[in-house]
Amino acid sequence: ELIRRCTDCGFRQMVAVIGGAHPASIAVHGAAGFEHSGRLTATGFKHGRWLDTVFMQRALGEGAAWKFPAPGA
Repeated sequence: ELIRRCTDCGFRQMVAVIGGAHPASIAVHGAAGFEHSGRLTATGFKHGRWLDTVFMQRALGEGAAWKFPAPGA
């Protein structure tokens, strides 16, 4: 539902920031069409250990193919 609403609003990208690089969260986002776009190593600290942060991205609508309108259009 959130992906549909964001697409309907004209957004062209969604970005997920997954703290702790949880495999289940990565799998859920992957199933929703997100792709791995980056990792920050040891950027969070929880329960006595350092955790990575994973970024995932999903194009909406035309995604990167969308062009800005010409000036004056």
